Amino acid sequence: MMLPTKVARGLAKESVSPSFDKPGEIPFSKYLSHYWNERKYLARRVYLRGDTLFYGKDRASGYPIYPLQANIFQADNGLRFTFTADAQGNYQLRIHQFGKLLSTLSPYVPVSQDEVTVTEYVGAYWSNELLAEYQFLRQGTQLIWYSEGEAVASLIPIFKDTFQTPGGTTFSFLRDEEGNTMNCTMSNRRLSGLVFTRKE
Repeated sequence: MMLPTKVARGLAKESVSPSFDKPGEIPFSKYLSHYWNERKYLARRVYLRGDTLFYGKDRASGYPIYPLQANIFQADNGLRFTFTADAQGNYQLRIHQFGKLLSTLSPYVPVSQDEVTVTEYVGAYWSNELLAEYQFLRQGTQLIWYSEGEAVASLIPIFKDTFQTPGGTTFSFLRDEEGNTMNCTMSNRRLSGLVFTRKE
C-alpha cells in the first residue's frame, strides 16, 4: 500500500474506524466505477491498485485516496471523497475541499455504439465563434473527430448522443423534433457548450 503524507496519515489515525485498521479488509470493490458529472462534462474513475484506492481521469493520472471513515476518503491534496449509496446500491461521489462541495458525480456505464448508430453523427459541423469546421467520420463502430482534414481523436460514447475524447473534450449532439441530429456542443476545461451547426 502506498504511504500517505504526514498530514493525511495523521487524519487517518484520528478518524479511521477500528474496523478499517487493515486496508486489505476494506470492501473497496463497491466504490469501483466510472463517475460522471453531466453539468461540468466531467468524467472520472475510481479504481484499485494493489490494496489502495485511486481516483483520477485515467490510470496514468490518478492519485491515491485513503480511508478516514466508512465511505469517506481523503487525498494528500486535501480533497475529501464521500460515497453515498442510493436505493439500488449505486454510489454517488461527492468531493469537498475545506468543507466546500466542489463536485458531485454519479456512476455510469459507457454505452455501446453500432455502425448504424454512429452514422447518425457523421458530417461536417461549423462554429461561428471559432470560425472553424469540424468533421466526424466513422471508422467501423468508432466515431473519429477531424479538424482541417487531420484526425484529432476517437470519441468514446458516454451517454446517448454524448461522446468524450481521451483528453476530456465532450461533444453532445442535439436533435430536432423529428429525432434527426442537427447540431452539437463542445465542452472542455476552457469552454462550455460551444455550439456547432451541422452543414447540409
